[in-house]
Amino acid sequence: MKAPTDHEELLGDILEDSLPPGARARIFGQTMAAMRRRRRSRLTANIAVPLVLVAAVILFSRGNKQISLPPGQPAITWISSMPLATAQIVRTRSDSISYVTSMPGTFGRVTNATEPDSVKVLDDQGLLSLLAGKNAAIIHEAPGQADLVFANPENLNGFPMRP
Repeated sequence: MKAPTDHEELLGDILEDSLPPGARARIFGQTMAAMRRRRRSRLTANIAVPLVLVAAVILFSRGNKQISLPPGQPAITWISSMPLATAQIVRTRSDSISYVTSMPGTFGRVTNATEPDSVKVLDDQGLLSLLAGKNAAIIHEAPGQADLVFANPENLNGFPMRP
């Protein structure tokens, strides 16, 4: 053992004189209890860590079961694709459709008859029946507001209608 130095002896004498009776034994008991707790925790850790590792190995080894394929079935299926022909690709342009839009109040009505039945109001089906054979659609954006859309821009210039 190492021999105590003068400073250590002086510190020991001061502490011994300043401590109340029984305090030295109480401090010694607390120190021993702390040492026992540390020893128990080290012992528990030394036992618990290997047990956890063994349990992990067992759990992971059970999850790695191999699935056997029926005889004659390939393990991998190759899939290959070919590029599309140019005629099979669909492209759209923003200028390919023309819109004719009308809203209530933006047009005037011109009549040459005095009879109220001389003007026939068409519904959507009636309008589309007049446009039979033409690529057109009616798009309703809001109640009372609809757009007649022609897919062929040449139809905007006019075309003969059926009576």
